[in-house]
Amino acid sequence: MVEVLLSVRPNWMKLILERIKYIELRKSAPRQKSLGMFRVYLYETKSGRGAVVGECICYLTAKAGPKEYINLTAGSCLTVLEIKKYAGAGTLWPWYLAQVKEYEKPHPLFEYGIGRAPQSWCYVKRGDTT
Repeated sequence: MVEVLLSVRPNWMKLILERIKYIELRKSAPRQKSLGMFRVYLYETKSGRGAVVGECICYLTAKAGPKEYINLTAGSCLTVLEIKKYAGAGTLWPWYLAQVKEYEKPHPLFEYGIGRAPQSWCYVKRGDTT
């Protein structure tokens, strides 16, 4: 299974961990051999805990253009105007998040084989995290 580390600001991380925000909008998505799920490690940016605080499964990514923005508002906790501002002239990739779990103790980045957090997301190889 593809594994990625996703950088998220503290205000959005709180909503993801509370399962209020279940669509994360990004300007790209991992390449996959087939449409399928991938594991997402949730890194809370340094303005928060500065560590990996949980994980989830992304069960779908699909390109979304301006006509689809209205369908993304509830799950992303953003307005259509905010989505348009973020997207600019480009295409967005909504990441649909499920099976969100918060770790009891945050994990440092070195456990994921990287020295610093990505601007948006990056591939990692972690395996089982119990």
